[in-house]
Amino acid sequence: MQTLPEAAIVDNPLFRALVNQVSALSRHLSGPNARFANVEAGALQIANLAVREHLRRDLQRRSDALEPELRVNERHVRQHEEGSVTYHSLIGPLEVRRFTYREVGVRNGPTVVPLELVAGLVEGATPALGYSVTLGYAQGELRSYLESMEAAHRAPPSRSTLERMAKEIGSQAQQAAPRIEKYLRQSELVPEEARAASIGLDRVATPMEEDREEGVPPKTPRKNRTKPYVRAKPTPIDVNYRDGLRGDVQPVGRRCRGAGDSPIHCVAGGGPRRRCSPDDAGLAECEATAAVAESGGGAGRG
Repeated sequence: MQTLPEAAIVDNPLFRALVNQVSALSRHLSGPNARFANVEAGALQIANLAVREHLRRDLQRRSDALEPELRVNERHVRQHEEGSVTYHSLIGPLEVRRFTYREVGVRNGPTVVPLELVAGLVEGATPALGYSVTLGYAQGELRSYLESMEAAHRAPPSRSTLERMAKEIGSQAQQAAPRIEKYLRQSELVPEEARAASIGLDRVATPMEEDREEGVPPKTPRKNRTKPYVRAKPTPIDVNYRDGLRGDVQPVGRRCRGAGDSPIHCVAGGGPRRRCSPDDAGLAECEATAAVAESGGGAGRG
């Protein structure tokens, strides 16, 4: 996501007029003798509400500009049904009226929402919120993330909604990764100073989830649950660490010095931080490669 140059914003007469309007509204609502903390919180709330309304209007404008018939992913689609939907942002909900579309000539086929494709909305989140929640979910649990966002005077949705977003966005990113990677690899050029490549294949301990029969005690200590399950009880599993493989490719120049920014890492099954099943296709392929390499003496132990 691109950001605007600060100088271009500050030097714009419209920005100076906006600052004057925010100052006047803040003094009117908070009073001339209000504490600075209250003035700060009020100004942030004013800015959030103004930006929220701006984003809502922009989404509505994009929705209204869509043609009744479009081509989406090489398919001819037509407007199907209009409805009001709420999208979530860092500064609160955005209610927009938009059409769903359905492929022409397909009875009861799946619907698509071109507005979400045009605006980059994913799982009901704006691009900024989608990036923020997935980053927060990757760095830790969402309870702390939500508290930090609220302390920063943001207005994200509930924790359950954020968790659903993060998991669904992660699943979609994982499914799209193989399709995207082949285009990214084309832009990764070998450094000019490279003279050879150092290739390593090492074993790593990889956590894998394995089904556990009902009634069989877990292999690791667990806390006894005192509260009843609100949702369906999850399938019992055990997490066992198995041998996985990690491949590294590092271009090297003269005198065996590394060339380029950093080595390329490839971990079977998505990496040691991701749970994968023992029959993971990527893991099986990587282990087969290791078996061939070890039998031929072509792989070192790093």
